[in-house]
Amino acid sequence: MLAAYPQIICIASGNGGAGKTMVATNLSIALQRMGKRVMVLDADLNMPNAHIALGAHSANNLGHFLSGEKTLQEIVVTSPTGVRLVSGVSGLTNLTQRHAFSIVQSFCTLNEEVDFLIVDTATGVTPLTLPFLTASPKRFMVVRDNPTSIAQTIACINTMVHDHELGDIYLLINGMANPQDGQRLFDRINHACALAIGQSIHYIGAIGQHDSILSALKTGQSVLDVAGASDAAYDFSALAQATEQLPPMGYTSGRLEFFIEQRVSRAH
Repeated sequence: MLAAYPQIICIASGNGGAGKTMVATNLSIALQRMGKRVMVLDADLNMPNAHIALGAHSANNLGHFLSGEKTLQEIVVTSPTGVRLVSGVSGLTNLTQRHAFSIVQSFCTLNEEVDFLIVDTATGVTPLTLPFLTASPKRFMVVRDNPTSIAQTIACINTMVHDHELGDIYLLINGMANPQDGQRLFDRINHACALAIGQSIHYIGAIGQHDSILSALKTGQSVLDVAGASDAAYDFSALAQATEQLPPMGYTSGRLEFFIEQRVSRAH
């Protein structure tokens, strides 16, 4: 890995349909186009599909790594955009926090350099998502402007903060008719979090409700591939710039492994 540590960001959501995987893949491509070295870990153990938008298919996946059949290096593939991908697998119902930490820790052993590791999880805070939420220093919660999405997002944040002492939570507003309204929706949700949870969260940006996103979803491609000059592509480029400007995660020992070991100790 790099002497400067890879920034690990978990993309999560409170409910299905928020656009979590679409955000994860397009953010990854936008970061790659900024000259960053990006890898995606598809950790959605219910419906792994990041490979579709990235156009990167592999016969090997996360299940082969966890079973010991393959090393992490052997299951990594490169998408046409240059983003590297570890494909997910469904049905891993017995995943533990130690399994998730071992997956993230294994990225330290790769024979390549990575600036950003984007972890795409399943929805909610569940036994399948919590290990990855805990193992990631930063968390982006994708939310839409509807009562169900907002309520479930606040509930997930409450669980992460109160039950698992997780911080560095950033809200990403998706599907706004006017992206400028994203700040106002964040202010509402943040105010609700401050009242109900006693802790504020951060704002990372908004993605507008653009026709080019629907077109990309229908073709199973990324927005940046099919409509690189669109307003949606601009939104994802702005999100990538905001992500790149986030304060880097500091590892007091000088190694990513020690951050993970500390988290494992706290989880047991």
